[in-house]
Amino acid sequence: MTVAIRDGESAMSFCSRAGQIFGRTARDFCLDMGLPFQAVVDGDQGALQKIAARCRVDLQCLTKASIVKVGERRYHFCGQDFVRDSLARSTMRVCPHCLVEDLNVGDVPEDVRPYGRTLWQVGPIRTCPRHNVALV
Repeated sequence: MTVAIRDGESAMSFCSRAGQIFGRTARDFCLDMGLPFQAVVDGDQGALQKIAARCRVDLQCLTKASIVKVGERRYHFCGQDFVRDSLARSTMRVCPHCLVEDLNVGDVPEDVRPYGRTLWQVGPIRTCPRHNVALV
């Protein structure tokens, strides 16, 4: 039992949805696999490889949408470097239209259909590129 990784889905979101299938938090799901959740948050290649192998998802899809920690306060995503302050990770931001679409698509239980996009974690991005509406 697993979920499919979705286009642009963050590794944190994937772990959360995969864990939810088993009634586990993302943190507990990672610990069950012998991985610290922080390694997933930091985009650690070894942790992402283990998740991809154990959950049978494409590693390239998982790493493509990961924000990778490259220094104490520096991160890399989609060919761009960021400082920690430019990431919005303490508050979840979402596109309400994307969430409605997520709920209406898929063959997994409805509560694991919505997923977090990595782009929503980039602070300066304030609108959904697909729907052109504010992230809330």
